[in-house]
Amino acid sequence: MAKPLPTDLFPGFELLETTDNPTATSIAIPLSALEGLTAMEADPATGDGREVMLSLLSALHVNYTTLPTPSARMEITRGEAITGDTTRRVDFGVSIAVQIPTSTYQVLAEPA
Repeated sequence: MAKPLPTDLFPGFELLETTDNPTATSIAIPLSALEGLTAMEADPATGDGREVMLSLLSALHVNYTTLPTPSARMEITRGEAITGDTTRRVDFGVSIAVQIPTSTYQVLAEPA
């Protein structure tokens, strides 16, 4: 199987130039906010969607768990295990536990 492109994992994915402005219906994350991800890896036409995914998961975990006031409604944990001797397989596990009402599937407001 060929590596998945960023657009395979995130339809509509774009890599904006510094002078580009995102549209009002877009989410823009600066490349510099995704540690280790290069413009080449994030290129929609030739990049590697797996690298984009790993960088997003890592940034999500690091940024959320280092907030000054943790959320009472959501917890994110990440595990990492390295196995193998020549290829160094790394197994990442990301777990997100959220308190939501089943009728709306929206995160509950933080307690006062």
